[in-house]
Amino acid sequence: GGTRGTVFALTLIEGVALATAGAILGLLAGHAGLEVVGIIFREARQINVTPWHWLPQEWLLIAVMPLIGAFAALVPAIRAYRIDVSQALSQPV
Repeated sequence: GGTRGTVFALTLIEGVALATAGAILGLLAGHAGLEVVGIIFREARQINVTPWHWLPQEWLLIAVMPLIGAFAALVPAIRAYRIDVSQALSQPV
């Protein structure tokens, strides 16, 4: 029941949220996986891996990801804005 602008904004917000959450969860999963590898290496006494050291590029990725998500959601948001909902719902499947 929202306006076209509301649908447009919600589509953009969803794209930003999904991209940001994906980046954060992906980085956390990557560091957790590196922790497992670090434990294996420490047990074998080959190398000491410190997985919870965050690089500046990782923080930059988290900072830039909302812009990337908004850019990726722009085309679907424009398409959702242009759809005539009553006409789309009245067409048979």
